[in-house]
Amino acid sequence: MITQQTFNTIYLGLQAQGWRQSYDREAFMCAYRGANNHKCAIGHLIPDDQYVPKMDDFVAGVLGYDWFKELNFVPELTRDEFNGLQACHDNNVHPDEMKAAFITFGQKFGLEIPAP
Repeated sequence: MITQQTFNTIYLGLQAQGWRQSYDREAFMCAYRGANNHKCAIGHLIPDDQYVPKMDDFVAGVLGYDWFKELNFVPELTRDEFNGLQACHDNNVHPDEMKAAFITFGQKFGLEIPAP
């Protein structure tokens, strides 16, 4: 189950980048790391020194939940939480909508919304 610390890392990371998506205009998809070093929700859980571009290899297939579990990047997340966090990011283009989606996600799991 998601921890408060994990939620804080994602929430505060997205807040710091203005709730902007990590959208790859060439692939027409969100990326773990996108333009201007923006990160998606799950991308904020990848340590900078362990990120490699193949994680966003749209041709071979973006690496998903099982791979992240194997690398121990998301040890406490369930598959549903992983997918839910991605959906909060990927399905909300406008910053205010993305923020609202993450607030709803946090409330659903009984998490506190972190202060900046």
